[in-house]
Amino acid sequence: FHLAERSLHRYAEYKKERKLIDYTDMEVLFLKLLENEEARNEISSRYKMVFVDEFQDSNPIQIDIFCKLSDLVKQSYWVGDPKQAIYDFRGTDPRLIEAVIRKLSSENTENLTIGKPLADSWRSRPQIVDFTNEVFTKALAEQVDAKSVALNPVRTENELPGSEWHKPVQCWNFVSDKKLTKEQVSHHLAKGITDFLNRNDVYVLDKRKSKLDKSTQNQVIKTRPLNPEDVAVLWRTNPKVRSFSDSLKKFGFQVAAEQDNLTETAEFKLFLALVNYYLDKNDTLAKATVKFLTENEISVTKLLDDRLNFLYGDNAPVEPLTKEIENREEWNVYYQNLNAWGSGNPLLKKMNILKENAGHLSVSNLVDKIITTTGISDFASLWNNPLQRKNNLETIKQLAKEYEDRCLILDLASSLRGFMEFISKTRNQDLKQGAAAGTEAVNVLTYHRSKGLEWPVVILNELDYDHLSDQKLINNEFFGGNLFSGIETDLENLFWGRTIHLLPWPFGATNKKVPEDLTNRILKNSRYEAQMENTKRELKRLLYVGMTRARDMLVLINYTSNPLKWVKDTLDAEEINMNQNNNMFGTRHEIAEKHLDFGNDVSYPELEMKAVELLQKNGPMEQNNPLFRSPSHEPPIENQVVSVVEDFQFRIQRKSGNNTDDNVLGDCLHDLFYHFSEENREEFLEKGKQIISGYGLAGDLTHVEHIYQSAKNLFGFLTCQYGPPAKIWKELPMQMVKDDAVYNGTADLIWEAENTLILVDYKSYSGKKEHILNPEHDKFSGKYSGQLATYAQMLEQCHPTGKKVSESLIYYAIMGMLVSVNK
Repeated sequence: FHLAERSLHRYAEYKKERKLIDYTDMEVLFLKLLENEEARNEISSRYKMVFVDEFQDSNPIQIDIFCKLSDLVKQSYWVGDPKQAIYDFRGTDPRLIEAVIRKLSSENTENLTIGKPLADSWRSRPQIVDFTNEVFTKALAEQVDAKSVALNPVRTENELPGSEWHKPVQCWNFVSDKKLTKEQVSHHLAKGITDFLNRNDVYVLDKRKSKLDKSTQNQVIKTRPLNPEDVAVLWRTNPKVRSFSDSLKKFGFQVAAEQDNLTETAEFKLFLALVNYYLDKNDTLAKATVKFLTENEISVTKLLDDRLNFLYGDNAPVEPLTKEIENREEWNVYYQNLNAWGSGNPLLKKMNILKENAGHLSVSNLVDKIITTTGISDFASLWNNPLQRKNNLETIKQLAKEYEDRCLILDLASSLRGFMEFISKTRNQDLKQGAAAGTEAVNVLTYHRSKGLEWPVVILNELDYDHLSDQKLINNEFFGGNLFSGIETDLENLFWGRTIHLLPWPFGATNKKVPEDLTNRILKNSRYEAQMENTKRELKRLLYVGMTRARDMLVLINYTSNPLKWVKDTLDAEEINMNQNNNMFGTRHEIAEKHLDFGNDVSYPELEMKAVELLQKNGPMEQNNPLFRSPSHEPPIENQVVSVVEDFQFRIQRKSGNNTDDNVLGDCLHDLFYHFSEENREEFLEKGKQIISGYGLAGDLTHVEHIYQSAKNLFGFLTCQYGPPAKIWKELPMQMVKDDAVYNGTADLIWEAENTLILVDYKSYSGKKEHILNPEHDKFSGKYSGQLATYAQMLEQCHPTGKKVSESLIYYAIMGMLVSVNK
């Protein structure tokens, strides 16, 4: 305890030196602030009401804050559901909440009243509501009033088909003549869910299309086929979530589950390699990693052969015969040739250009640029679990912002190298992968994380787990450091009876069992008895939370060789086993049984897409309704009018005979126009040469002054036609959510006039002018109409003053033609 005291004192000094506060400080300092007369007067004069949501999750210090705030205002509303108090491990005290509710419910309480319970269930089918009512009015009778448990179903009974797979409450029995291993449990359930999702005759309520007919006051019911996103699988612990997620992935499903090991994913390794190359362009391992993960038909063997051939083949760099000190220029050429391996990779080329132009960027902006400009997400979409991989890239961006905030608070300089050091020192379990999202991802999470959420189908696991085993409870709740709140409460002294107990494990690291004589003494200890009772009460509430997440189907998982310990403890019943009792809960409501027999099989299908972490290449995966979309992929809009706005009669001269890639040419022109400045002609010409050289186009775009003139023509026309700009936006990144999809894109040029917005998109096509005006030609400007329309919507949504786009233009920079694409 002396060590703990010194540690807390040192921790307090550390925070004070760096001007930091943690979550506990926020509570303690705010409570202290409420003792200040000036602060109390300020709150009382400015605020009239206090609202508290999720009151059942409050700890004693929060309740003290709420009480003191309530004394300062005219009205105070506290909303909560004691049946869902499941966060004892975070310091909440359900018995204290119950005591508050009892006080509010007493008849003689002055100025205090308890409101009318929310008695209607709009979420679940009537059979599910009635089932949970019957189970938990008994199970929670000691904790809450029966009227607060039983809900009235609002939905009607016959909304879904009447087949066995649509029964509101189901029990899937996994047949086995002996106890299944952990591997078999994960495999069998994943196989059962796979078969369930592969059926084409299972439907769920379509919440979006179902609505109330105001003319008849009848509910219009619409259904749709079951999708993976409609299923949630609940487990007790995060390790079980991770283990089962791996099993589902082996059956080819994407999984919406937060997982550890972000740094072990292929997308992070690709990002890390690009960062290392950015920091040192001679980093051979970084270049090899980028080549392996992004180039087609390249294996580790081919990669090594390519490297060895470069170093020792016929065209290998030859080391100079003279000493470096005698002929430094010759040695510089040698080193340049030696480090040329891999530099032709498209991503590395983009990194070279980025490094030349990104010196002014912050760490978070630079990380964002590395991810977006190199197109890492495009490669991630070709690997398995593309949604989760894209979310992982977003997580990396968020980590960069957190790193910058940390540096700002601690008054430290931020750098890209510092960011990578920050990640390397962060615990692996704290570097969570982003959960996949979209219709193709099954939800896998803990009972605790499911609170406040809902799904059409909810699958409850570990009903056979023995939470109240004496040995487990002694090991987890008696030894180590634990907060003990006891059974009695005192509303005049909210912290009464709350103590910290520390009892180190004295039996050695390999011994997991307490000796029998000591176990018998602990079982008679009043603290143990109170802890047993508190744990039992929370287990009932936790199962209630799990059962009330389901909208259409509630699925209970049972392994027929295992007694249902959790159900037994919830019902305070004798031993329960589905072999002995067809209704495990003993209710009058039907539980539809499904018997699934997979024997001892733990095999998984051979999927075409291998895990990229195992150094296997993956082909593209088709997405019917991708979550992330690009405006450039939007189909053209019919009946487009394409008209020439201005023909500048000026063409950028290119050197003939070059087979320049159109995408490389386009990227180069975009960069050149981004850096255009009419006032700094000489500076632009110098910078333009560097950009052109960086793209390897010095033999093609030989007249950088032509590019300057082309940009000047455009900007001059826009000024004459629409007036001097209030603001010019170049390469503006935008995002928009529409039709369940997230659109991400970058607008080339936004000319913001006084009352309108002009959208300009650059194209590098250098062919004949009549091609871009001919609807029958594949270079017809109208084919970009969907892209421009989407950009216009994105721009109008994100613009701070709500200005509208009045013109969408395409500028063919090389041919000097400006055209309008409008409806």
